Amino acid sequence: NAYHEISIEVTSSNGDISVYSDSIFINGAPDANFSNSPVCDGQPTVFTNLSVVDTALVTTWLWDFGDSSPVSNDQNPVHNFTGTGPYQVSLTATYPSGCGDTYVDSINVNPLPVADFSFTVTACTNVSVQFNDLSQAFGGANIIAWDWDFGDLTPGDTLQNPVHTYDSAGVYSVFLMVIASSGCTDTLSQVITILPSPESGF
Repeated sequence: NAYHEISIEVTSSNGDISVYSDSIFINGAPDANFSNSPVCDGQPTVFTNLSVVDTALVTTWLWDFGDSSPVSNDQNPVHNFTGTGPYQVSLTATYPSGCGDTYVDSINVNPLPVADFSFTVTACTNVSVQFNDLSQAFGGANIIAWDWDFGDLTPGDTLQNPVHTYDSAGVYSVFLMVIASSGCTDTLSQVITILPSPESGF
C-alpha cells in the first residue's frame, strides 16, 4: 500500500500553463496459496492457508472445493470429499479494499484402503497366535504400514504378519490400522477368545 502523487499539466493555446496535482492511494493485494493434508474419500481433509497477506488488514477468505458443496469462509477449513477423483479447489483472498487474488489447485481424492486380517479365532494361553494381514489398497496405492493392538495391554506390533502370545485367558479385541502410500488409513477390529491351557499331571 502506498500513496502516489499524480500531476497533470495543461497548456492553453495562448501559452498559459496550469498544473493540477493530487495523491492517489494504491491498495496492495494478497498472494493466495494453500496446502492440504492427504485427501481420502469420506475422511476429513485439512486445508492450511498459506496466503501472503498484510496482517494489518482484515482479509476475507472464500474456498470453493469444486464438489458442489457450500463455499467456506474459514481461514483454515476442514472438508470431507465424498467420491474419488480430481476436484478443482480454489481459494480467493480479498482485502476490504476489494483487491484480491485467487489460487487454484487440482486435488485428487484417493480411495480408502480396506483393513482385513485372519487368525485362529480360538487359541490357548502361552500358545503363539499367527495374525495374517489381508488388507488391500486401491487406486494404484500400496499398504506401507501396519499398526497392531492385541487388546491385552501389551506393546503392539508393526509387522505385516505378527505372532503374539496371550498370557491370560479371556476375550480380546484385536485392532489393525493400515496406512496406504496415499496417506489414507483404515481400521478393523476382530475378537479373539483365549482359553486356559490345560495343566498336565498324573
